[in-house]
This record gives sequence, structure tokens and C-alpha cells, in this order.
Amino acid sequence: PSYIAGDGTQDRDKAFVLVPGVKIYGGFAGYETAVSQRDWKNNPTILSGVIGLSRSISHYAYHVVISAGDMTGALLDGFTISGGNTTGGVGSITVNGETIVRRDGAGFYIQNSSPQLENITVTANVAENDGGGMLCINNSSPHITNIILHANIAGNGGGLMTHTSSSPVIINAEIYDNQAINGAGIRNHNNSSPKIINALFYNNKANADGGAMMNIYSSSPELTNVTFTRNEASITGGAIYNDAGCATKVRNAIIWNNNAGNVYDPGSDIIYESTLLQNGTIGGGIVLNQDPLFADPSNNNYRLISTSPAIAMG
Repeated sequence: PSYIAGDGTQDRDKAFVLVPGVKIYGGFAGYETAVSQRDWKNNPTILSGVIGLSRSISHYAYHVVISAGDMTGALLDGFTISGGNTTGGVGSITVNGETIVRRDGAGFYIQNSSPQLENITVTANVAENDGGGMLCINNSSPHITNIILHANIAGNGGGLMTHTSSSPVIINAEIYDNQAINGAGIRNHNNSSPKIINALFYNNKANADGGAMMNIYSSSPELTNVTFTRNEASITGGAIYNDAGCATKVRNAIIWNNNAGNVYDPGSDIIYESTLLQNGTIGGGIVLNQDPLFADPSNNNYRLISTSPAIAMG
């Protein structure tokens, strides 16, 4: 980014700021005559927070993309977002009348805002506090289709942090190789209950709790067609840490080969439907402790082979 966002005063306050009513598309090679002809995976358009030539922290923007306030009609489609780093951030800036905290939301900071996001890769961002890849906070409920959250790092919510009544709708997600103290893949906090449909969580690592996901303070996500595998937590909840009072719904899911007991649910608040749960108990359509038979998990191929017990169980 070339311009300082809002009332920022530092080079590191530079960011790409969404504008209501404006649709922005990436993924073009240059020969296309229509948006439908582009290939966003093979022609990556990168929004980078690297604003200097050295590897010094001072040469990384605090936030790569900011969506603040009413973003009716705003669309970001076909971009890779990387290189945000909030390390050393102190204080906040104001963008469109909204407070943006410098140490949170390194890749994508969404504050009291609900833009439309499609075909997005968020990778290699670092947040000193919350939301390494993405932070949705204060009544932010974006509609997100086709997203990859990969190799992001934060204190809480390595890939994504939802906070304070923020419940995005996420359809088609691959969430892997993220790290955090708590909630390495996603941390849902303070009445934030996203709906997640068609998602794969793998190789996420928490230094404390919630390898793939942490739900706390009355946050009750709804998860449909999801797989959690090979996620790790140093203390508990290798796949999911679900605090008491979080009535999380899990349907058509596979939770297998995560460490730290797979799921930590002290209040027995998770509602399972048609789910293969390693070391789970029979009931509510749960398949008890049967290997789902992934095609080649050592090479991150989690398709099911033809003899998988999970086939036709949804």
C-alpha cells in the first residue's frame, strides 16, 4: 500500500482500505476481456504489507487490508493477502470513524463491517495479539466464499479471530499450518458464532488450547461438512476447545487424528449430527472410533477412499 490509512501517522499505518460500492477483482493474466476468464489461483494478485526493502519490522505494515464501517456493495475477489505484521504496534488509528488497533488483525482487519469476499488467500501474516490472518470484530459478519487461511501466526486466532458479536458466513475454506497460543486455526470470542460450510482444518498448532478452533464466551459456531485432522494443542482440544455455554453445532463432520483428546467440551455443549468422532460416544448419529480412511494423509490428501465408513453417513 502507498497511502496511510485513516488518521494514521506512521509508514506502518499504510493499508489497502475498502470502499463501499466498489468491487475489485484480481487474478488476471492480462489477455482477458471478461471477469469470468481469469484464473485467480494460477495468476495470483498479491496485496502485500511489505513496505520496505529490508526484513526489519519497521518495513512491514500493521495491516494489509482494512474494512471499516458500512461496506455495502464492497467486494474483494481473487487476491492473496500477505506480509502484515503487527509486532511492536502501540495504540490505534481511526478509519471511517472506526477504531483500528495496531497490534491486531495483521492480514485483514474487519471492524463493524461486512464486505463480500471471494477467492481469497490469506497467508504469512503475524499479529502480536489477535487475528493473524484475519480479524472480524464488533458486529462484523462478512460473507466469505472460497478462502485459504495458511501459515498465519497470532497470540489468539492464528488464521481467523471473530470477536464481539461477529459471525461471518464462510463457504469453502482450507485452514492449515496456522499457529497461535489459543485457537490456531480460528478463535471465536464473545458471542461470535460463524457459520462454516465445507471446510478442511489440518496441521494447525496451538501452544495452549484449541489446535484448530477455540470457542469461548457464549460463541457457538455452526459447522457443516467439515474435517479436522492432524491439528495439535499443547494442553487440550487438539481439534476443538469448546468452553462451557458454547452450544456449537457439528454436522456431517470428521474429527480424527488430532492430539490432546481431539475435542475439549467440559459442559458437553457440542451438538453432533452424523459425525465421525474419534473416541466419541455413540448417539446423535456419531460413528464411534472408525478410521475415516483418508486417501493419502501424509501428503495432505484427505479425500475418502471407497471403503471409508464415512461415505453415505451424512
